[in-house]
Amino acid sequence: MDCAITPSFHRDRIKSIHSEAYFEYSVDVMKGSARTNAIQSQLDILYEYCQFELSRKFPSTSKILLYRGTYDASEHDVIEQIDKRTHIVRLNNLVSFTSDEERAWEFGSTVWEVQVPLSKIFFYNDLLPGSIMKGEGEYLVIGGEYQVRQVMCTVG
Repeated sequence: MDCAITPSFHRDRIKSIHSEAYFEYSVDVMKGSARTNAIQSQLDILYEYCQFELSRKFPSTSKILLYRGTYDASEHDVIEQIDKRTHIVRLNNLVSFTSDEERAWEFGSTVWEVQVPLSKIFFYNDLLPGSIMKGEGEYLVIGGEYQVRQVMCTVG
């Protein structure tokens, strides 16, 4: 069984594996892997370390609440509408989230809250010392289908 998460965006929206956008994505993947110094092994080590640290940081939970801001919510494939503010959407294969709801508003006019399984977190802002993502509370999450709930803007 193939468990790959197909990309939905790479410089252009990828609507199918038969599209020009998917072909361009495939070409870029092939170019990039030629000079990567065993990047797959390095990414595997980073993911394993991240999972180890997450299990220590959140010992009694399997999911955490994260937020994603987007300017164009329609750029995501809606798989199912559960209610007016809750949907199942397909996110790209690697997606940026934040742990700070207020920060998410800086990245779009629509903000979603998502219960993200720890096992889908690839990297987070304070995993490594000297990380450049410290101020954003950023989490890099493996994509796929997620239940998202639109956060209503509150004027403070």
